Amino acid sequence: MENLLGVLFEAPEKIRLMRLFLRNPSMTFSEDEVARLTKLSKKKIDAELGKFLKLNFITKRTATVVVSNIEKKGKARKIKLQQKKLPVYGANQAFEFFKELRELILRQVPEARHKLIGKLRKVGKVKLAIASGAFINNEGSRVDLFIVGDNVSRRKIESMLAHWEANAGRPLTYTLMTPEEFRYRLDMFDRFTRDVLESPHDKLINALNIS
Repeated sequence: MENLLGVLFEAPEKIRLMRLFLRNPSMTFSEDEVARLTKLSKKKIDAELGKFLKLNFITKRTATVVVSNIEKKGKARKIKLQQKKLPVYGANQAFEFFKELRELILRQVPEARHKLIGKLRKVGKVKLAIASGAFINNEGSRVDLFIVGDNVSRRKIESMLAHWEANAGRPLTYTLMTPEEFRYRLDMFDRFTRDVLESPHDKLINALNIS
């Protein structure tokens, strides 16, 4: 048991990989997909997947995968899709400590609260920012991040989310509204907006004094 824990938790990169498999137990991923989703190098991934396989934490099989290749450059650039047989990896749900590890790993959120607030203040004049979903470990939420503000940059939000997704183990969703749209939706008892406010959440920024 001690050796098992040492192999599983010896590095932060390992936690990122584990979260990908544990959050998506019914899915399989090629090495390219693992690299894209975790933002880790293929060299690091190769080493860690090998250790996971020895522990029987993940499974490996060959599957037909559609891959894209860019041919030529400039205006003549074309994207060609090809079917290839590649090894894919997935969580082994029969692993002895699968349930316990899943509960432990998914309890960790992709970003600390104070860091979230600091970065959100840099995307524009944010009046309300609500963290839900992966940020509070509530998979039943309709959105992960709900933002109300003026002159808020979608590009900056999406850039932040792309960084956090590597730690979250899945794509993160967000909703952006102006204060006027938010007030209108509140007054109209918009179901989506009400669901966000009535479901478990954390108000990171609340200049609108929403209770």
